[in-house]
Amino acid sequence: MLFALRIAPVSLVAPARELSIVLGGLAAWRMLGETDAVRRSAGSLVVLAGTVAIAVA
Repeated sequence: MLFALRIAPVSLVAPARELSIVLGGLAAWRMLGETDAVRRSAGSLVVLAGTVAIAVA
């Protein structure tokens, strides 16, 4: 990520970084059988909304 921040604008790198959190949560639920999917999905939606807000700004 630090290399990407040197060659690309923060507005492009930050959403990609935050999106990895959402994808990691989904992978943990689907592949690892993590419980409480509703709470994790709600948290992922909040992070995704923040990612969209950063990308649009």
